[in-house]
Amino acid sequence: DDDVIGVTALRRIKADGIKRHQLGIVLEGGPEDENQGISLTIEKDNVRIGTMTHKAWSYRMERMIGYALVSIEAQPGETVQVIRDDGVRIDGALAALPFLK
Repeated sequence: DDDVIGVTALRRIKADGIKRHQLGIVLEGGPEDENQGISLTIEKDNVRIGTMTHKAWSYRMERMIGYALVSIEAQPGETVQVIRDDGVRIDGALAALPFLK
């Protein structure tokens, strides 16, 4: 029985293929940038490729890290920029999950 909420969307995704995936992102800078919002635009070569959905200071990695919901073409290790709410661009790199130092 497939009478569930969302079955139409799941069938569409299966037919069309996956368009986004979740990766980690490791940002340049320090903990002072911690409270600059979430749901920020991620760009590669000045083209929007996705959104940073969460970020936090990692005491273990001593870096700002976050989750990136990005185009399926984007891969771990690629250099990207996150656009803060105030327009400041922060350099970063996409990373495989889970985060490992």
